[in-house]
Amino acid sequence: MTEAEGCVGPVHQDCSPLKNSQEHLDPEMLFESVTPSLSAGILKVLKGPQFGFTQMTPVQAAVIPLFLRHKDVCVQAETGSGKTLAFLIPMVEMLMRKEIPLKRNEIGGLVISPTRELAIQTHKIATTLCEAVELPKVIIIILLQVFIFWPL
Repeated sequence: MTEAEGCVGPVHQDCSPLKNSQEHLDPEMLFESVTPSLSAGILKVLKGPQFGFTQMTPVQAAVIPLFLRHKDVCVQAETGSGKTLAFLIPMVEMLMRKEIPLKRNEIGGLVISPTRELAIQTHKIATTLCEAVELPKVIIIILLQVFIFWPL
């Protein structure tokens, strides 16, 4: 546990949040402090055995409220900083809050991943979040990057 350089609040060296520790909790880094607030199902799964988080990472604290207010966000952060949950939590919340639910064959969100492994990981997390709030199953289509080199 440390105040890592470039991170907000008590975190591990890699800026990941402290898990299952009640000491040194920053009230502004709690998922419950997000405005607009997160649904009970999302809060429950984040604190449950699948994730076990007690607070957000700095990336999540910075961008989740912006996404939930329909702002455009661009994030660059190192691996393990919480970027995946930072965009999936608001995506699931926005789908839940739609006045008119998605119809069959409508696309609710699109995530483009640079690798197959990251796409599979993102799918697992999205599925867990959707199940927590009883949204329909997540369908994933994996497209690998194709690089074309044109002669000069």
